[in-house]
Amino acid sequence: MKNRPMLSIGMIALCISVLIVLAFQIHKMNEHRKMLEEGLARLEEKSLHLGKGDSYLKNEVRNTILKRRKEIKDCYEAYLATKPKIETGDLKVDWKIDKQGKALRPEEVLSTFFSDDLSRCVTERISEWSFPPPITEKYVFHTFSFKKR
Repeated sequence: MKNRPMLSIGMIALCISVLIVLAFQIHKMNEHRKMLEEGLARLEEKSLHLGKGDSYLKNEVRNTILKRRKEIKDCYEAYLATKPKIETGDLKVDWKIDKQGKALRPEEVLSTFFSDDLSRCVTERISEWSFPPPITEKYVFHTFSFKKR
């Protein structure tokens, strides 16, 4: 009986300690997220400047993405079939196009969906695409925006 108040105080102290650690971890995660978002913004800005005068990115790449958009839409519709909480958002993907026009290593850069299945589906589709062969390897950074209709 004498130890019960001490046990209660110990449990309260432990709970407070855990809450402090969790709050610190959340704070660090938010700082890390902000740092990643700032880095992404710089990357987007850089890619805009790099591709500004590049007619290959504006024409051939854009046209190929438009022609293959149904494949990406199919990925999104499969995602919606899972009845997710988030139905509208962006998926930012980057990849390289080699001199033969093959898409190399498409990867998610950032997604507001938090769905590995959607990202995997989109990147797998892109990896199957053939683009008109460029003169040199090209870096592509593209944002796929999705909105439920």
